[in-house]
Amino acid sequence: TALVMAGMRTVISGSDDNTIKVWNVPTRSQVATLTGHERQILSLVLINDDQTLISGSCDSSIRVWDLDTYTEDFILEGHTDSVQCLDVAEEAQVLVSGSMDRTFKIWDLKLRQEECTINHDRDYVMAIAITNDAKKIATCTVEDHITIWNRDRRQKEFILEGHTSGPTKVLFSSDCKRLISASED
Repeated sequence: TALVMAGMRTVISGSDDNTIKVWNVPTRSQVATLTGHERQILSLVLINDDQTLISGSCDSSIRVWDLDTYTEDFILEGHTDSVQCLDVAEEAQVLVSGSMDRTFKIWDLKLRQEECTINHDRDYVMAIAITNDAKKIATCTVEDHITIWNRDRRQKEFILEGHTSGPTKVLFSSDCKRLISASED
């Protein structure tokens, strides 16, 4: 399951029943159900002033939704296993996705296509983040460290160690100078 909040009025939830639901918080009512995924939704991210939703699923697809019309805009395909995590460098219109297929992908949202695939030599990619300037990517696997990648060179730059359990979430600061990580440790 996945959950994002659009402002103070809307909650969007992805579920085990293969649907995404849009909820109005003040009225406590369901506004829309988005269908198209064939398996559980694992990740959600909002862009374009909360007017565009991107979802990742166990069906290995990424779907882009128009929240004005509650319709699917387009599909990004290429992963061969569950899409575990998503993040966006919104100004650059670059999406990154991490998967159980032991890869992460970089997508050009303007062109609606894959920019490249990077094999993660360690394990399944469970969490991912990209800087606002789209230059650095952080990935986490089930191991106890975080790998920092250079997007332009498509190379690993260094590894951050310190968790005693696999990190579950990473987030770059808006100035791209700090990385925040969460773990079950």
